[in-house]
Amino acid sequence: MVKMDDYVEDILDSADQLLLDKRRDQAKTPAGTDLFDIDESAASLDLEKSDHFWTMSAKLLYLAPRGRPDIMTAVSFLCTRVQQPNVEDWEKLSRVLRYLKSTKEFFLTIFVDDIT
Repeated sequence: MVKMDDYVEDILDSADQLLLDKRRDQAKTPAGTDLFDIDESAASLDLEKSDHFWTMSAKLLYLAPRGRPDIMTAVSFLCTRVQQPNVEDWEKLSRVLRYLKSTKEFFLTIFVDDIT
């Protein structure tokens, strides 16, 4: 069993309320059907939000392969956007965080059926 619940809590604690929208605290999936859609005309993030986007994406990139493979696709996409994130990317990051918040109790179980 691989439990990284303390690390998930740390991520959620460091996600400010700009990311975790109080109106929509939960998400049933880490990404929507628009995950791979990129709107080149969307407004870019300011420097502070852009830095926060990079930091949160890096933390999620550490978490995904180790204990939460369910978020790997969304996190991989977000990492391709760290150079010039826009407001839509910010919302996609927020959705991953809302999903983590609603699935904090999930953990990875690894077992072997037969050792011979």
